[in-house]
Amino acid sequence: MDRAQYLEAWEYFRLEPREYIPVDDRVVVVIHAFGRGRGGGVAIEHDLAHVWTFRDGLAVRHASFSGRAEALAAVGLSE
Repeated sequence: MDRAQYLEAWEYFRLEPREYIPVDDRVVVVIHAFGRGRGGGVAIEHDLAHVWTFRDGLAVRHASFSGRAEALAAVGLSE
């Protein structure tokens, strides 16, 4: 499923970055996600985290995690 197909399922969907944690060539981004499904109108709200890896100023890798603690563990840190 591509991004456009995913977003079609939502009346609205938004990701708000809440925290940026630099770790060497990576950045942990803690994100608050919220939205409302199209059709049934079910609302969601939860936190998640991404880890971005950069080389020469460009993003070269991205990984998603279920939360801050999991993303921090992926880069060798703990809460």
